[in-house]
Amino acid sequence: MNTNTHHMARRFERHIANTTTDLPRLEEEIDHIGGAAHAALHSRLHNVEIMEHALRRNLDEVIQSETRPPAKRVRNLRRLCRCIEKESEDLRHEVEFLDMGSASTLVALVEGSSALISRGLKMLSKLSSRTLQPR
Repeated sequence: MNTNTHHMARRFERHIANTTTDLPRLEEEIDHIGGAAHAALHSRLHNVEIMEHALRRNLDEVIQSETRPPAKRVRNLRRLCRCIEKESEDLRHEVEFLDMGSASTLVALVEGSSALISRGLKMLSKLSSRTLQPR
């Protein structure tokens, strides 16, 4: 490894460290979401993981090389990093949005069910008081 690739590797270390912790955490958050959204988000996450794997493979090839890497290849690696970061961030925002929606939907369901049960009990008490009174 020459000094140019050493400096380049240090620049990419932060990205790799972030994705190493972020992607598994994001996968756990996606697993809490159900339905069709889960499948779509999981597919997008899988694509991000494939891009991350490609980045690592290409970065290893560049670092292991004895010659200085072409500038175009380094630019492409940086673009790939930005693409991975953007897609991960988009996924995170979507997961947070869907997570908020499911919680509010659950609250609305519980409150609606509670109101329905309450009204049903009132109606039953009125009906039972009418049927118990002698005519």
